[in-house]
Amino acid sequence: MLPEQVLICFRSRLGRYALMSFLAIAAIGLVLWIIHAQAASRLGDPTGIIGQTVTLIFFVFAVVAGIACWFLVLAHDTRRVAEEESARQNALLQKGNRRPQGNRCGPAEGQGGRRSRQPRQEPLCRRPQP
Repeated sequence: MLPEQVLICFRSRLGRYALMSFLAIAAIGLVLWIIHAQAASRLGDPTGIIGQTVTLIFFVFAVVAGIACWFLVLAHDTRRVAEEESARQNALLQKGNRRPQGNRCGPAEGQGGRRSRQPRQEPLCRRPQP
C-alpha cells in the first residue's frame, strides 16, 4: 500500500512520533475548527477574539499532544525491549531445563543432609561407574 521507504521511516522512533503527532494535532485542530465555526456563526466575531482564543488553545493543546505522543512512543519501545529480554531469559531458562537431570549429586558425606553455606560447584561428585 505504501512504498517500502515510507514504511521503513515509520518503523523508526522518530517516524512513529511524527505520525502520531500529526494525527493527534490534526484531530485537535479539527475539533477546535468546528468549535470556532459554530461560535463565530452563532455569536458573530467582529473583533476576532474567538479566533484568537481558539488559536491559542490549539497551540497549547498541540504542545501537550506532542509531549504525550513522545511519551507513548518511548513507552512502546520500552515495552518491546522488555518483552525481547523476557523472551531471551525464558529461552535461556528453557535451555537450562533441558539438561540431563542425573548430573547432580546429593549432599556430601558427613554433612548429615545439611546444605553447605558455600555455593555448589557443578558437579560435586561423579556418577558412580557400574
